[in-house]
Amino acid sequence: MKSDEFNEWEVQALFTSALQRSGKGTANPATIKGIMQQAYGGSFGDFNALIKEVTGMPKGFALGDIPDGAFQPPPNMGLDQYRPDTSLSSMPAREFVGPKIGTAHLFPLASISLFTALGGVGKTTSLISIGAHIAAGLKFGVSVLQARRVLMIFVEEGRDELNRKFGATTHDWDEFDRGNAADNTRLVSMVGEDPRLTLRCKNGVMISPLVSQITEWGQQFKAELIILDHLQGFVDGDLNSSDTATMAAMAANQIMAGTGAAVVFAAHVNKGQIDAESVGAGFTSGSLAFENAARQVTGAIRLTENRGKEFGISDVRDCILMEMPKNSYGPPGQALILQKEYVHAFHTVRVVPVSQGVALSTPFTSPSKRLAAALSDYIKEHPGTTRAKLDGLSGKDGRFKASKNDVRRTVEEMLDDEVLRKRAIDTQERKALRLSHQVKEILEIAP
Repeated sequence: MKSDEFNEWEVQALFTSALQRSGKGTANPATIKGIMQQAYGGSFGDFNALIKEVTGMPKGFALGDIPDGAFQPPPNMGLDQYRPDTSLSSMPAREFVGPKIGTAHLFPLASISLFTALGGVGKTTSLISIGAHIAAGLKFGVSVLQARRVLMIFVEEGRDELNRKFGATTHDWDEFDRGNAADNTRLVSMVGEDPRLTLRCKNGVMISPLVSQITEWGQQFKAELIILDHLQGFVDGDLNSSDTATMAAMAANQIMAGTGAAVVFAAHVNKGQIDAESVGAGFTSGSLAFENAARQVTGAIRLTENRGKEFGISDVRDCILMEMPKNSYGPPGQALILQKEYVHAFHTVRVVPVSQGVALSTPFTSPSKRLAAALSDYIKEHPGTTRAKLDGLSGKDGRFKASKNDVRRTVEEMLDDEVLRKRAIDTQERKALRLSHQVKEILEIAP
């Protein structure tokens, strides 16, 4: 094969396929990387230069850094081993490492979570505060926490700034708790380093060697919580691309599978949500592929006066509202109020759970649930309600203060959940309800 015709990905696929067909395993199997290394004089430097030239891989990336088998498909195993285990009569509850938010817990072990917020709201400060409480095994608000090891990796903050935020959080703790938090915490700054977990190349997106490095750190430190701040800085490429988001999710899953830890990514908010008063689906910037991969999504926004009234808070200055729109391992729709406190000794702020005038954690009603409740009340009060009637009451200035699409989607959800039902009507009932002759069915509350 001529060097200018070499396509590493095609050769890798052919070689892997041939190994599978052979059905033979060896203690030290040959790999395409090893063969090509020998073919080009045994020097990874020359070989990597060739691969970069041919494939267009990014500067600084070396194929020699790719772990063996990184691009091999899973072994061809029989499906019988995937039969559900019917011998189980029960299973232990899933374990969480974080504090409570409403009736749910943050950060499930062996899962990916997202913590998303606008820039400047305080996501880094909030995560360092929560992480320090977890590391020390101290209560966070009303939540009693077990001491666990916490590895936090940051793209933008230098070591001095991380020590500043940690110091502000723990400055008034006693010496034992502060030392315990420090012993169980590692704050890693990637400033000046290449923080990319994914890399763009000529033929798509691949996982970088940093994934293996972080996994190794987590294993060595025996971390049970790994926080990566923030998602956009760890990813090379357009997060609006599903390929990039999917590969980022694969990188996160590799770290999670290798450590068994709760892996939490801080992330920026979708710019369309800048003025949002609540946290809903699609809150995270970029493709939904990564948000879908997360088992738990929590958002942090500034508490507005309108939402403050729901929690009995009149002074919402410096208050942060945390809401959980997605939770695969517990009840979604939970909320927690945090407040920023300025710490003069460290010239920065820390966050603490609010305790005055409101429960420390409270279930909240999501926008979709509020709309469903409003629709339900209207349909109860107005027999003979039709879809067209609800469409006419939609819009920003309409009764429901919701778009036509939101109203229609919520109606479909209520029908699927059997909260509503469709019922056909005859001519006599149509006349009694004063409906037009085109109406064939109405909506009503399901019995």
